[in-house]
Amino acid sequence: MIRNKGTLLQASQAMRWNPDDIHVIIRSVGERTEEACRHSILRQGIPDFHIETIRVSPFHQAQRICCETAIKVGCTWSIFIDADIILFDGAFESAFHRALGQNHPNLYGFQPFTYDKFRIESNTGGPHIYLTKHLSDALNCIPGPESNRPESTMNKTIIRKKNLVMLWLDVAAGHHGSHQYFRDILRTHFHKGLKHPMDFVSKHEKLFMSKCSTDNDYFMALAGIRLGSLYKGSGGVSTQVMDSFYSVIAEKPPNLDLAGLVTSMQFRSSTPPPPLSVISKSSLNGSQK
Repeated sequence: MIRNKGTLLQASQAMRWNPDDIHVIIRSVGERTEEACRHSILRQGIPDFHIETIRVSPFHQAQRICCETAIKVGCTWSIFIDADIILFDGAFESAFHRALGQNHPNLYGFQPFTYDKFRIESNTGGPHIYLTKHLSDALNCIPGPESNRPESTMNKTIIRKKNLVMLWLDVAAGHHGSHQYFRDILRTHFHKGLKHPMDFVSKHEKLFMSKCSTDNDYFMALAGIRLGSLYKGSGGVSTQVMDSFYSVIAEKPPNLDLAGLVTSMQFRSSTPPPPLSVISKSSLNGSQK
């Protein structure tokens, strides 16, 4: 749904929860939970015509398409969410109330956290929620394929250039990484083993080893992170290399009971939430010292 030109609300009007003025873009590479993710977004009250899925890679190109699409649609708020996230009911509304209650005049966006099945610290980043009016400038801050974190780089760059603020919220949005295909778990952790230092690998190996006897997801994560840390190829990882690993996997079937899966994922972890924090030009500059 594309709005007429010039209909973005003024900032004073925008600072409220209004599911009819939010466009949600799901970023997918064929995750097993893609439709479950969409179902959990519908349960937030977002209209079906304000939810769309893009299937673009590599990630820096997907980020560009997300921004361009959000600008074209023209809602006041735009949300970018990965297809391996299943939301808690009411997550978006809770995040909006928490963020907008901080009354930051230079607000760029905010991000609730998710419970991550495969992280030692449990908490990881959730959906990115942006004021769409800033995304035209953000487009010019998207790095090329050399960046491992194009969205994070984009956000840090525009925050510095425009003196904006982004909030990392102490609000749980949902679960990340659960119920994925074995091949996606293997691929994700292969790249973590490839890119992260050995202390990260060894700590997560211990976590995965403690759980893999009762959950094959952790066995695949363990295999992936070990293969990645041992891989000696150069020039990136070819499709043929990954296909050779996938060929020995007996894959999970697709998810069929979407409502049942989303309902089953409404439980909250006992892990304490991260503190609310403000990401600003001064905090980013201070982190470089």
